[in-house]
Amino acid sequence: MQILFSCSPLIKNGHEYSHWINKVFSDCIWSVKDYFSFFIGLSSILCWLVAQLPQIILNYKTKRADSLSFIFLTEWLLGDITNLTGCILAHQLPPQTATAIYFVIIDMTLFVEFVWYRHKNKKIDQEKLQEKQPLLHSESVSDLEGGNSSNDTNQNINQNESDESLSLSGSGAGSGMSINAIMGIIGFGSITYLGIFTLTKAFTSTTNLNIDNRNLLSKGEHESAREIAGKVIGWISGLMYLSSRIPQIIKNYKRKSFDGLSVQMFLSAICGNLTYALGIFLRSTKWDFIKPKIPWLVGSVGTCGFDCTIFSQYLYYEKCNKKRKLKKKVDQKDKESDSQSDNTSRSKENQN
Repeated sequence: MQILFSCSPLIKNGHEYSHWINKVFSDCIWSVKDYFSFFIGLSSILCWLVAQLPQIILNYKTKRADSLSFIFLTEWLLGDITNLTGCILAHQLPPQTATAIYFVIIDMTLFVEFVWYRHKNKKIDQEKLQEKQPLLHSESVSDLEGGNSSNDTNQNINQNESDESLSLSGSGAGSGMSINAIMGIIGFGSITYLGIFTLTKAFTSTTNLNIDNRNLLSKGEHESAREIAGKVIGWISGLMYLSSRIPQIIKNYKRKSFDGLSVQMFLSAICGNLTYALGIFLRSTKWDFIKPKIPWLVGSVGTCGFDCTIFSQYLYYEKCNKKRKLKKKVDQKDKESDSQSDNTSRSKENQN
């Protein structure tokens, strides 16, 4: 027989608990403050539901995803897989499990885009180089026949081609290593997933947890075992989220650019993490309430700090790009004015 979760007490400070929130989300809401905290937390989920969509759309439009860090995507995916594992093993309600499944699907979409476009663009770059080799050969023959007058031109062409190849391939030099990296991280993720599953199943089997109880940290005789299982999953998931941003920050710094990245994705992540933490602290600041949620708070608040760093990179590199574009326009105008003055002086000399 299924054990239904109910709130105790039924009435607190003259307010009866919300039956529909308890039924759908397995949460206890009494006062206006509780409602405010609940909907702030719900807005966090809404932020995350749309967070990665702008980046997916941007990748599709540009047919590129090499601005993203592979390790960033992998750790984000592993964090959401860990979160889904917790939902399944804790027998969470369908809306919570469905949300976790959605996160994993979105992560997988972003991950597949990265691998697919990287492979496709590498192949296109190789085909372009093969097509231009006969042209370069014919031009080198014409150089031998006509002297070295076009030598500098050919060098410029070669330089432009190499620059184009580098810009198209992104991190093309390390593409050969990416297969080993993919296999290694997938293996690590699989081992981590199996370890979490085995560890949590061990706790549940040794303590005879009721599989119909959908509340991982509900009170009862097996509370300590549930708390340990929840902390293990929470800390692994939180650390995955926390460390995932570091590779992306480093990659942005090395590229000195934010091109190819959607700033909306990181702003949505900041919004989602802030509202999640705010929803918890609005509910209660008592240590007994905060303590079980520390792993998730570390993962959200800490990640928010890194996302703010990425956003500051966006502001800085956009400012630098504007300065470069402005300088380029000024230089172009100076060249045009110089050429006009040269033409004027030549026309005067011809008249004289």
